[in-house]
Amino acid sequence: MSRSTSLGYTDTADSGSATRSFTRANLNWPVDFVATEKSDMKVQAVNKTSPLDQLETIRVQASEIADVYKGTSIDPSVYAPSRKGLSIVCQVNDVLRVTETTDAQFLNDLPLSAHLVVKVPQNALVTADMVMALAGRCLAALFDSNQLTSGRIANLLRGAMTPTGL
Repeated sequence: MSRSTSLGYTDTADSGSATRSFTRANLNWPVDFVATEKSDMKVQAVNKTSPLDQLETIRVQASEIADVYKGTSIDPSVYAPSRKGLSIVCQVNDVLRVTETTDAQFLNDLPLSAHLVVKVPQNALVTADMVMALAGRCLAALFDSNQLTSGRIANLLRGAMTPTGL
């Protein structure tokens, strides 16, 4: 018996390029970071290039999920035999420092944080490439169709959640 997988959507090409790449940072883990906490299911690292009073930290942590179907609208009649899953969180914490060229005493530090949580069933049919595509779609929600500019993010920061044209 052969099993196949499919997702429940088809992306429609628009007037621009149907697929765009998202430029991501290339973290130089062995050179720029040191682990401050390590276990089988967690690593927390600090960026050695950041000042002590302006640390960048990154946490990657996994935890087991007893029931991946909890909170979904999936009909129980189509549940897989195992409900077990895995949750992976990637979190980045940065500090944006604000100084003033005409006032040496002025200093503001602004906390910035982002995290992505991936929840998947523990099933051999779920591949790393599928999870990468899922994470990519999540990041794509920060942009308008066929755009890689900060325009939609600027709108999101002002509370406008609906993408242009929707």
